[in-house]
Amino acid sequence: MKRKVTKQDIKFIRKYYGKMTNKKIAYFLDRHPDYITCVAKRIGLPLLRQYFRWTPEKDDFIKENIGLMGHKQIAIELGCTVNAVKHRCKRYSLKLEDNIFTIPILCQELGIKKRTLRYMIERGFIKAKHAPWVGRFGKRPIIFSDSAVQRAMSLKPNLFNLYKIENPFFKNMFREVLNGKNA
Repeated sequence: MKRKVTKQDIKFIRKYYGKMTNKKIAYFLDRHPDYITCVAKRIGLPLLRQYFRWTPEKDDFIKENIGLMGHKQIAIELGCTVNAVKHRCKRYSLKLEDNIFTIPILCQELGIKKRTLRYMIERGFIKAKHAPWVGRFGKRPIIFSDSAVQRAMSLKPNLFNLYKIENPFFKNMFREVLNGKNA
């Protein structure tokens, strides 16, 4: 037999809806959780489940920080779930390794030796940090952002040779650094 909605039920739901789960409210009122949702909807309370909306700014944030931050850090920053970030990365074919450069890759792209790069790290000319994920051999690789590389180029341009740099991105970056120094 159905019980009618009482004024006490409505008062209790208004007071605790959104502060307690529907299951807990239903337990106190000796009702079903769906009853709580229906009454809340009937009296004009907003639905509890808020959907996360993706905006171009949030997509840009992911694209810029995917290698520098882990999925969990990005999710916390955007206020969504880790799975939402992973699915968004999959949609745009982004990987954790996309925005960063490891020591071997950076040496190859810039045409410098590992010894030179390690010298720059030790002296503080280039900022490096450990990746938020574990690499192939169970260690966290050392990674660099493109802004760190640009800073290193501006601090020690004599360590780089424009003709040995293969990557057009770094070539243009080095040209900009040189033009900035000459101006």
